[in-house]
Amino acid sequence: MDKLKVVILTGNQPRHTYFVNNMNKHFDVVGLITEPKHKYFDTQQEESDIVRKHFVNLKVTEQFYFQSPSLELANHKQLKSKEINNNENIEWVKSLKPDYVLLYGTGILDRLWFDEFDDRIINLHLGMSPYYRGSATLFWPFYNDELDYLGITIHIATEQVDAGDILKIVTPDIEDEDNYYDITNKLIQKSIKKFSSVVYDYHAGDIKKVPQDITKQKYYYKKKDFTEKCLKKISTKMWGGNAISS
Repeated sequence: MDKLKVVILTGNQPRHTYFVNNMNKHFDVVGLITEPKHKYFDTQQEESDIVRKHFVNLKVTEQFYFQSPSLELANHKQLKSKEINNNENIEWVKSLKPDYVLLYGTGILDRLWFDEFDDRIINLHLGMSPYYRGSATLFWPFYNDELDYLGITIHIATEQVDAGDILKIVTPDIEDEDNYYDITNKLIQKSIKKFSSVVYDYHAGDIKKVPQDITKQKYYYKKKDFTEKCLKKISTKMWGGNAISS
C-alpha cells in the first residue's frame, strides 16, 4: 500500500515532536501545524510548591522518554495559542488534499474542521473514553484507585469533544519499579507507536468503529479539580510521599 497523505495538527512539547517524527516514518506528511498549550494549570502552580514540583517532574520525565530531534518540514505552520480554528488554517490544510488529518494536543477544533474533513480526523486522546473525560485524564485513575480505567483512546474526532467512534484503546504495561511518571509516559509512547497501524487498518476497513456509550462516563474533570490536596493523596498512596519531593 502506498503511504497515506496526512496533515498533522499537534502541540509543541517533546511528546508532540516525538509524535511527528513517528508519523513521518509511516505517512507522507504533506503539512504540519503546531500550536502551543495555553495556561496549563498555571494558577495551581502559582499557589503550590508541591504542584509546581509535580510539573517539573513531568517535564523532566517527558524529556527523558521523548528525546527526539525537531523535524524540518517544508510545510510547517507554527501558530500562536488559540489560532488553530482560524479559517486560513483550514483552507491551507484543504489545499494540501490529505487523506487524513492526525490530531494530538491542540486546542479544541470547531465545527468547520469537521464539515471539511468528516470522518477523516483521527485523534489521540490521553484518557480512556468514555469513562474518563475532561482534563488530566491520566491522573484521575490513580487518584480514584482505578488503574483498570487508565488508557489512551484513538478515535474519530467529532465536534463533540473526545466523543467520536473509538478505533483503539491502548492500555499500559506496568512494571514493578514504575512510578506515575514512568507509567503515563510509557503509555503515551506505546500509543504513539500504535497510532499509524490503527490509521492504516481503519483506512483498509479492517477496524470496526465502536460508538461511544456516553452513559458509561464515570467522570468529567475540569482543570479546577486538580489541587494540591489531590496530588498529596496520590503521592502518599502510590509512593509514600516521595514522588514529588525532588
